[in-house]
Amino acid sequence: MLSRVLDNEGTVFFAIVMAVWATIFMEMWKREQFRLAYRWNVHELVQVEEPPRPEFIALVGKKFKANRETLSSGNPEPHIPFWSNKVPIKMFTIFIITLSIMFSILILFCVISFKIYFAYRLRSNQNEVLRQLASLLATVIGAVLSLFSITFLTQVFNRVAVFLTDNEHHRTQTQYDDALTLKLYLLQFVNMYSSIFYVAFVQGPGAGLPGDPNNSVITQFGCDAGDCLFELFMQMTIIMVGKQLINFLIENIRPLLVMIQFGFITIFVAAFPLAPMFALINNILEIRGDAKKFLNVFRRPVATRTKDIGVWADILNVLASIAVRSNALVIAFTSQFIQRLVYTYNYREKGLYGFDNYINFTLSKMSCDRFEGLETPCQACYYPEFREPPESDNPYLYTKVYWNILAVKFIFVFTFENVVIVLTSLLAHIVPDIPGKLAVLIRRETILTNEIIVRAEMNKGKNAIKELLGNFTKRASKMTSIGRQDGQGDQKQDQEEEDDEEENFFFDFSTGMPRMVSLLAHLSAFI
Repeated sequence: MLSRVLDNEGTVFFAIVMAVWATIFMEMWKREQFRLAYRWNVHELVQVEEPPRPEFIALVGKKFKANRETLSSGNPEPHIPFWSNKVPIKMFTIFIITLSIMFSILILFCVISFKIYFAYRLRSNQNEVLRQLASLLATVIGAVLSLFSITFLTQVFNRVAVFLTDNEHHRTQTQYDDALTLKLYLLQFVNMYSSIFYVAFVQGPGAGLPGDPNNSVITQFGCDAGDCLFELFMQMTIIMVGKQLINFLIENIRPLLVMIQFGFITIFVAAFPLAPMFALINNILEIRGDAKKFLNVFRRPVATRTKDIGVWADILNVLASIAVRSNALVIAFTSQFIQRLVYTYNYREKGLYGFDNYINFTLSKMSCDRFEGLETPCQACYYPEFREPPESDNPYLYTKVYWNILAVKFIFVFTFENVVIVLTSLLAHIVPDIPGKLAVLIRRETILTNEIIVRAEMNKGKNAIKELLGNFTKRASKMTSIGRQDGQGDQKQDQEEEDDEEENFFFDFSTGMPRMVSLLAHLSAFI
């Protein structure tokens, strides 16, 4: 089986490695981000009061009065009432986003229905080759249709997100960018990954009992021979590689594409181990293509001072956390790794080796009487499931083997998740966010800055003391010369001049002494 190339013990090890790699990537990015911020002198940037957007002033100013002053400038700005305007706008945004998600799920339902119908028509064909390849061709056609629907909905959802964000009238550019980013990624997350999540966690485990009249379109068909991992691999290959090829022709939001790609190579890496290689090839081509565009096509962009990537960092952290759970669930419920493990240690008969008789172990018996209109006579058939045979007391109910395997699957998910979380937490704690060399440089700059401030304050204190002592000496000598004057001028005039000089002297003394005491205390503190 082709799925054995993907569904093996190495997949578990590779999934753990990629989960740890995601944490290492996040920690290395934090260090690189701080290094870039230090290089451009924005590592200590603090935005106290961001100016309002021109669109906010222009659009909101027409509807609302400038009845609130800003804290920084004190200038009046338009204020949007919370209950009468902001709450209805938020409710409208939530409604439109929910409607968009439901529309995306509806498109997925249509693609699934067409894939089931296409597989049914191929199995009914008289050509033996088409009947044998019915499942593979239906999977490929369904993945291609999903790719086209994703491409179409991407353009629609981008415009919907911009429209909703514009109507929210955000005051600052940072608030606008964060709100737009969250809407874009939420819609694109559902758009990109909904079909993959369906194949991984719904198509196989959610399949109903064959021949059950209560089955819906979704539960009527499962995976071919119970092998959902290979179908998931085909789905991811066509969607990821095809989307990368389309991105070369259609210009998209670059950070959003990077986040979508990061999700492909982390969330479903257990089903598509080649995803990192395709991402590397795509990024090499994108880097060279973007370099040519920046040099020859684009105008020079306007730089904005910022010390991090904003809300994108939070999205990366969420994706890394989802990746751990998703890979654990793919290994446990989508692949047959746990089933083979339980069979090897609990149900393999003595004298057998490897996976001998494993296929028969996974099959259950079903009576052909449940199916109408069979062209060939049939008494019983077999399907991949763990259910009681039709002649038992509880026909078609789950066996003890099923519950045993299910319990082991949940134990594996719990163990895998906690082991990876412990490893990633240790790595995040061990690896510092600030490189050691930069930490030393910043500490050295802080020491030099403090020394410069101390010297400046000491020089300022010395100059003030010299000036104060000079004033005392000058006043004292002048008072002595006035006291020695005799017989020059009128005695009353001399007395008035002496009074004025004494008044000025005591005024300077009363105001200068506190200053001198303060400077002496300041100087003693530095010394």
